[in-house]
Amino acid sequence: MPPAPSSRAARRQRLTRRRRVVAGGASTVIVGALTVGVFGFIGSLDEDPRGARAAPA
Repeated sequence: MPPAPSSRAARRQRLTRRRRVVAGGASTVIVGALTVGVFGFIGSLDEDPRGARAAPA
């Protein structure tokens, strides 16, 4: 027996829920990328700007 057609309100709720899930996933990716970038930047501040090959003789 085929399922009953969904109402307009039910479709709207599913669409809203799907958008929230996608927005949550996207925000997680963005926050993760920013966190990695910030820690990478902070780590680069501790490095010697001349590089490891410029050791004094």
